[in-house]
Amino acid sequence: TNCLTLSDDSGLHVEEMGNFPGVKTARVAKEMGGEQKVVDYIFSKKTKKQKISATFYCSLSLVGQKINNVVTGKISGFIIPHKKGNDGFGYDPFFIPLHEFGMTRVPNRLLSPK
Repeated sequence: TNCLTLSDDSGLHVEEMGNFPGVKTARVAKEMGGEQKVVDYIFSKKTKKQKISATFYCSLSLVGQKINNVVTGKISGFIIPHKKGNDGFGYDPFFIPLHEFGMTRVPNRLLSPK
């Protein structure tokens, strides 16, 4: 067809745990009962830690008849055992970038169209 297709995927990788939950981030959360349960599991394996190194990856692809682009980015940081703030979704409230500038906790009111 003459249509463009845009797809994306993202995942949280905890290097100390073999990149768990990795490419199956959303599936693991669903199977374990939510992101908090996954974070609790990670911290149960790493006792006495208040933060654990992690990397958040995101890939986008745009494909069409005359275009085939894939872009991947990553940001290093750490996860914390409990949510920070009241906004964000998925693992965002648990992830703190090394150079924290609020990127993962943008207020929902700024993201939602009026």
